[in-house]
Amino acid sequence: MSVKELEGFRQRVLAYVYHIRETNLCKLLMHSFEKTGNVKEVNLTELRMILLEDQQNQGDADPVGQAIELLDKDPEAFLKTYFNESKPSGLRAVWSVTSQ
Repeated sequence: MSVKELEGFRQRVLAYVYHIRETNLCKLLMHSFEKTGNVKEVNLTELRMILLEDQQNQGDADPVGQAIELLDKDPEAFLKTYFNESKPSGLRAVWSVTSQ
């Protein structure tokens, strides 16, 4: 493998790591919001930090930057916009970890 290939591999691995942690944190925030009407500040802070790292990994400020702005302004709207749990389709098929 070349250095360029290894850098690309590292970027993809980090993208998966960030995506999984962002999803977990959103789930925690949503659960907290549904139970108490509030979100836990520690989870909000960590999500913002992970989103910033994700943004740096992507090398593009725009899509993630907009998400961070919404998170800072209105966490509930952020969750409704970027964290939509999909309902099972009932289809029988083989799915990978990253597709549905």
